[in-house]
Amino acid sequence: MPGNLSQFFTGTDYLMSLPIILLTLFALGILLIDLMVPVEWKWVNAITALVGILFSAAGVWKIQVALGTRPGQPAMMNAMVVDHFAIYFWYLFLASAAISILMSMHYLEIEHEHHGEFYSLILFSIVGMMCMAAGFDVVLIFIGLELMAISTYVLVGFLRTDRRSNEAALKYMLLGAFSSGIFAYGLSLLYGLTGSTNLQIIETHLAQQMAAHQNHVQPIAVIALLTTATGLFFKIAAIPFHQWLPDAYEGAPTSVTGFMSVAVKAAAWAMLLRILLWGLYPLRTVRTLARIYFHCHHDGRQPRCAHAE
Repeated sequence: MPGNLSQFFTGTDYLMSLPIILLTLFALGILLIDLMVPVEWKWVNAITALVGILFSAAGVWKIQVALGTRPGQPAMMNAMVVDHFAIYFWYLFLASAAISILMSMHYLEIEHEHHGEFYSLILFSIVGMMCMAAGFDVVLIFIGLELMAISTYVLVGFLRTDRRSNEAALKYMLLGAFSSGIFAYGLSLLYGLTGSTNLQIIETHLAQQMAAHQNHVQPIAVIALLTTATGLFFKIAAIPFHQWLPDAYEGAPTSVTGFMSVAVKAAAWAMLLRILLWGLYPLRTVRTLARIYFHCHHDGRQPRCAHAE
């Protein structure tokens, strides 16, 4: 006989994931409504999306009230932690999505691309962003990242008759898939080093390994840090991983460009801070690439290198 379901999904899990569940239900509902409404009633999809955002915001407020002064509440078998850090970004995601939807209602009519899938993709991308901000397990964080990324790829190329939009979506997808592969490789190395995908356990094991090696960083840990950081830097469009950004912003619909410049970047920063400050914090002693192993200085005649402290 299977065990009691409550041991896997409790009332606390339901409350902490309530905004995500509501957005998912409304996104699926928009896809069904879009099949039934006539062309002149397509604005109903936007209203439904806005109502879903309001319901989700009410869910976030309910979590905030329940959380009170506590630093955070783990949920989903410690796969996610809803704290004030996550709540702040959740409000930001919902606000940016609402503004983008309001901008899109008239814009899509002008472009003759008023489809319900547009609003569903925005809601699905917000679901992925929420998982990125509250995720405390690298598997959940990566799933949220891919959900956000795939939805954004389609949104960038939503103007199907515009070649610039198609080109921007293709470039964004190819470079995004490449960076996601590097990011996943870094996460797999962290799993191999620590034997866990939970950020708290990863931090504990890395700290123990650093103490066992007298604060000397293992080469495999450096590779894991660099590959993980490369994927993170691509998502925030940090130099030199910003080549996709001009084409994507220029070719995407105007409302999508605004949505990406706020919500997508905020989600990437939330993911970066969550991973670096909670999971990889013991590796903070690793300095710039040029000073990982050697510290070079000039004595007036020729360079002389010594091991970095």
